Amino acid sequence: MRGDTRTLIPFVAMVTCIALAAGCQSTSEQTGSVDGTTIPWATVPAAQSGGGAAPHPPDPPPPTDPNVGPGSPGPPTPTTPGPTISGIPFFPHTALVTPPVPGVTASGVHVERHDGFDRIVYDFGGTYAPGWRAEYVAEATQRGRETATRINGRSILQIYFFDTDSSAESGIAAYNGPNPLSDPAAYSVVEVHLTPNYERGTQSFVGLRTDYPQFQVTTLTEPTRIAVDIHD
Repeated sequence: MRGDTRTLIPFVAMVTCIALAAGCQSTSEQTGSVDGTTIPWATVPAAQSGGGAAPHPPDPPPPTDPNVGPGSPGPPTPTTPGPTISGIPFFPHTALVTPPVPGVTASGVHVERHDGFDRIVYDFGGTYAPGWRAEYVAEATQRGRETATRINGRSILQIYFFDTDSSAESGIAAYNGPNPLSDPAAYSVVEVHLTPNYERGTQSFVGLRTDYPQFQVTTLTEPTRIAVDIHD
């Protein structure tokens, strides 16, 4: 009986080692982003970022002279240097004030199905688009929160919009449609989450049906919008 026990111990140890090796291999091959495991960065499309489309500020009005009536030429340009500062002459001039750039708010989002890709379109009131960064993340964690939001899908793409404002600051009505948003005609996009503006930033999390598909972010015009194309 003792001999059988000595024979059984090495056999059990060998089975245990095989099981542990199989378990380690399974863990290293996990790629899910929904359950918080490690993302295989070597096979994931790289992050993309861009400056959006800033508005062209209006030309400043020409300097006016209260002693000159409408339609009359303005004051002549001085040709003689004025007083000097530290021995350096300067020419008097009228300061040009550039008006501040108005803020924007995420006012709309929808999903479109195209041949070979799904397109997510973000609107910011149609005036101009903010800067952005798009990248895959392991979990959907909103700024200012400690717990992640559950996103349906096999992978999560985050689009972060910079320098956004609340509706009270920008005067643009914020998006108030379905959140998360889904479209039965979409192939890759399962759902789109859009977070409220927080500390001049807005996040969007996109749950995708497959593992880390290729994507492309572009700025559309007339009106100005940001489009995220998810390829099949």
